[in-house]
Amino acid sequence: MVICVYRSNPKAIESLVPEPLQPAPGALVYAWQTDFQVLGVGSYHEAVISLPVEFQGKSGQYMAYLYLDSDTAIAAGREIWGFPKKYARFPSSVREDILTKKVERGGVELFKISLQSMKPGKKEDLVALRNPIFNLKIIPSVRKGAPADVMQLTATTLQNFIVHRVMEGSATIEFGRSTADPVYLLQTIEVIKGLYCELDFDLPHGEVIYEYGEPPKEKRSAASS
Repeated sequence: MVICVYRSNPKAIESLVPEPLQPAPGALVYAWQTDFQVLGVGSYHEAVISLPVEFQGKSGQYMAYLYLDSDTAIAAGREIWGFPKKYARFPSSVREDILTKKVERGGVELFKISLQSMKPGKKEDLVALRNPIFNLKIIPSVRKGAPADVMQLTATTLQNFIVHRVMEGSATIEFGRSTADPVYLLQTIEVIKGLYCELDFDLPHGEVIYEYGEPPKEKRSAASS
């Protein structure tokens, strides 16, 4: 797993976070890219843009954007937990000791993380990955003009979390422009940390922590314009 933690525009972050979640102080964004080996699914790549948030005083990560290259993992992630998963491609390279991982979708390079000058890191740098994961789960209605059949805020927490290796390095992240996937709105103000890590963990079932009686006040469409 490669992680770039950076500071972004607070208004851009706020526009993506649905109530009753609240953006955490600091305006941080976590960009992850992972090579997974999952029992029952196989190997695939996944990229995540997550936002530190708070819910009733508890810290967690809101899943703003997810991309991967496994149909099975996309279906399970969306239908069970509500992860906003989409299909993408994942070119990568190692040149002159620079590790680069890219996410491409619809012919556009959505974002690229590069990591170099690595040295041993600390397990404590991964504490955010142990916090609850929040998703806005929406299943639209088949009826025209009807509200969604399911609209929930779900939460789950990774279990059996084992850290095998952590390296820290100098990181950069660059964005391409896509109207369908406006990740570029979370532009970098300051890179805080770059990490390379090798982990094992389980993704268990979770819980519904909030039921929406009406569409949540999430400003994703405004951020996309």
